[in-house]
Amino acid sequence: MEPAPVLLLLSSLWGCSGHPTDRLVVTPREPVVPFGGSTELNCSLACARGKVEWRGLDTALGTISSFPTHSILHIRNATVATEGTKICEGKCNGQHYQKTVALKVYAFPDMLRLEAAPQILRPGHPANLNCSAMDLYPINEVTLTWYRGHEVVKTGFDSEETDEELHNIVSILSVNGTEVAEGVEFRCNVTLRVGQETFTQVASLVASAEAVTEQPAAVVTSTGSPSTARPAATTALPTGTGPSVGTAPACSLQIWSLPPTGTRGRALRIECHAQCAGNATVGWFWTPAALSQYQEESTGSSSTLRLDRAEPWHQGHYQCVLLGHRTQMVSLEVMVVEDSFSSSPAIAMGTVGSLLGLIVAGAVSRRLWKRFRS
Repeated sequence: MEPAPVLLLLSSLWGCSGHPTDRLVVTPREPVVPFGGSTELNCSLACARGKVEWRGLDTALGTISSFPTHSILHIRNATVATEGTKICEGKCNGQHYQKTVALKVYAFPDMLRLEAAPQILRPGHPANLNCSAMDLYPINEVTLTWYRGHEVVKTGFDSEETDEELHNIVSILSVNGTEVAEGVEFRCNVTLRVGQETFTQVASLVASAEAVTEQPAAVVTSTGSPSTARPAATTALPTGTGPSVGTAPACSLQIWSLPPTGTRGRALRIECHAQCAGNATVGWFWTPAALSQYQEESTGSSSTLRLDRAEPWHQGHYQCVLLGHRTQMVSLEVMVVEDSFSSSPAIAMGTVGSLLGLIVAGAVSRRLWKRFRS
């Protein structure tokens, strides 16, 4: 006699011991968390007298809330070290169960920086287009594509790892005068794929005889609910009085500021110089404020950013790149401090008044003391 279809179905769901073969459930099944963000992994067991727990050294990167039928692994302020395989184990009526889940961390910027050198993209004139982004992860899932109109003209980028194991990327597109026609759009497209989610940032420049037009756009697409990437952050580098130097077989790239520490309201300049066997061109990969806020002077293989009055928003991370077949990059952290000698006249008068008060009080006290002794 053939077994009934219902019995066949039940036998596939239950093991020989008479218990379900897959009672342990972990949600979400493909967890993704933004760098600096938070998430929770819930491991549950359909057993009233069961026990559930997260195991492994990796759980030290989070906190755990345990209950009779489920356990929650709380992830806070996720970093690159947070990602990896998480293991949950359960016990029910002498049966042991185990589930693993791969937690993925990603970082994606809120914007790209797309600039032209020279700054005005004019029809018939050659130019170098610089597309850059900061704080991306994982770098092996990042793609950068240049478009001229709808035509792909270049792919790929150079990258630099930060102290947080994130990456800054830059790509240079050199175009000749015949490629720069009135109304032609050059577009930089950066995409990151993590699990089932895809994140995209797009920025474009349009050639115009009047002025350069920048049109940034942000697109996030996902098969689920996309998480929000944190704002891009800069990586603090040590500040020194001498130049920071990056070397290559044929070129040396240097960056420094004069003075080494800026003062609010006073002049400041940041210089980048390249020494190469042949001709070289340098450009600015990252500045704390928009490049239009500086007076940029480019001569030969050097570029200088000048400020007549430095302000707090000019403080931060500066990166200079050597444009060529393989991009070199040097970095400098610039500080802008308050002017300690710019006190107002009222404060100065208050200080003088306080000193005079102390002198008078001292003289009176001394006279009284002499009278008392006599």
